[in-house]
Amino acid sequence: MDTVAAVQSGHPFSVSVPDGAPPARDEQGNLVEVPDNADDVVPEHDDKYRYVFNNWDRLKRVKRFVLAVDNDEPGRRLGQELARRLGRSRCCLVSYPAEPCVADADGVLRPVKDLNEVLQHFGADAVMACIEQAKPFPVKGLYKLSDFPERPPLLALTTGFRELDHHMRLYRGAFVVVSGLPGGGKTALMTQIAMNMATGHNWRIAIASFEMHVRPILENMLLGFMLQKPRNLWTKPECDGCRRFIDEHFVFIALAPDDEDTEADVQWVIDRAADAVVREGISMLLLDPWNEVEHKRRPGENVADYTNRAIRLLKRFAHSYDVCTVVVAHPTKSAGLSVRSGEPMSLYDIADGATWANKAEIGVVIHRASPHDRIANVGIRKVKFHETGKIGDVSLMFDDELRQFVA
Repeated sequence: MDTVAAVQSGHPFSVSVPDGAPPARDEQGNLVEVPDNADDVVPEHDDKYRYVFNNWDRLKRVKRFVLAVDNDEPGRRLGQELARRLGRSRCCLVSYPAEPCVADADGVLRPVKDLNEVLQHFGADAVMACIEQAKPFPVKGLYKLSDFPERPPLLALTTGFRELDHHMRLYRGAFVVVSGLPGGGKTALMTQIAMNMATGHNWRIAIASFEMHVRPILENMLLGFMLQKPRNLWTKPECDGCRRFIDEHFVFIALAPDDEDTEADVQWVIDRAADAVVREGISMLLLDPWNEVEHKRRPGENVADYTNRAIRLLKRFAHSYDVCTVVVAHPTKSAGLSVRSGEPMSLYDIADGATWANKAEIGVVIHRASPHDRIANVGIRKVKFHETGKIGDVSLMFDDELRQFVA
């Protein structure tokens, strides 16, 4: 009757499917999950939808299908089953007036559920309007601008170093890659910036550092960044106050000392960071260094493919949870030889492939001529969004007494 309603209302190119809609629920009463694609469909064994296969030579020439299925569970399943066989990109889905006007068995009014009821209660013009206003069937990964929620403008924040502001500002959701030779100050600078984001912007920070003990190494670094004076001048009341601030603003991703079973691979780190988002509301993840993460490659997966997959997971976390994700990655040994011969280091010198340089949204290389040199060159080698900085070099001085960079 729905096909008759469409033809009668002025849409002659209408067909109905034999046997109606399939059951929407299985024998246990659970809704049947319909896959997005037809990879599991074998035409010769697809008895319920054999009419699609039998008429495929004609159907494949059709550019647009309008699916007018019943607005109930079996009808919705039929729409999904047809769309995945015909191609979701070619399908549009009819929606019906929401006004309650059809009495059910108990006399309670409900909205119409098919074209025949639209014709009976609203007339032929309403049937044609439903067909003409059919909306494209949702295709996973394909969206209109209006499908996306409004987002606030990108808010790029100072790192606490005025000299860096023109070249690098951090924002939630950023994927930042930092590299440099050993002793150059990578960990010191990025941990200090993490503290600056906590004190200056009230960010909560998660630090995943498998190279240094949280106590006393990281603890003393963070205390020093807050107290801004030599360690021999620290007082217990000052330190206790700073520890309270650290407890409120920092969480550490680490393995328990007696845990010999857990492998801290990239997925484990991301899972713990996601927990920190929920529990602590973190805005920044500092993973330092990358080479201390347990690297588990799949069978047949080379280093470049693994690195690309791992970075994709990290970026997906950063964007999905709106967390500024900073990864400190060591360079290759050959990079050290190149620097000593006078060639500048680049993001492409990072170990495990060039993917770091290609995928970074902000890329930083930190270099000191020697661990005893007080001047560090902070090279901003990549900036994806102009609102967050520009490529260039900044010199920062390292104060040996304070054990931190000073503006």
